[in-house]
Amino acid sequence: MLTITLPWPDGRLSGNREKSVHWAIKRRITNDANMLAFTETRNAVNSSMLIPERLMLVIYFHPPHKRKYDADNWHIACKPYIDGMCRALGIDDSKIRVSVEVIGERVKGGSVILQLRSSDGVSEFLGLVP
Repeated sequence: MLTITLPWPDGRLSGNREKSVHWAIKRRITNDANMLAFTETRNAVNSSMLIPERLMLVIYFHPPHKRKYDADNWHIACKPYIDGMCRALGIDDSKIRVSVEVIGERVKGGSVILQLRSSDGVSEFLGLVP
């Protein structure tokens, strides 16, 4: 299992803001987020770590505010993080078969925790096996 903690994604990466952000600004923000996830993953990974064939990604969202957020936009805003993590591991994100999103407690500044694990134990994780 690999776990990395990243800052709350820039609001301009939200799917709802797509038309209101200039493409060059959005590209810079996307590249910055991708590089941050790449660096954090490289720092966290063991060089002898074996990457399983089937992967599950669990995303823990710890919002910075009490206001309501659109869960679809959370995932869209985290796409550069996911891409950066996969790039650091040398895998294609199509290997991720299951994605689970968990809304955690509010924390100052917000954070996102990406946890990559083998999807062989998905049934136990989701409580589907007694």
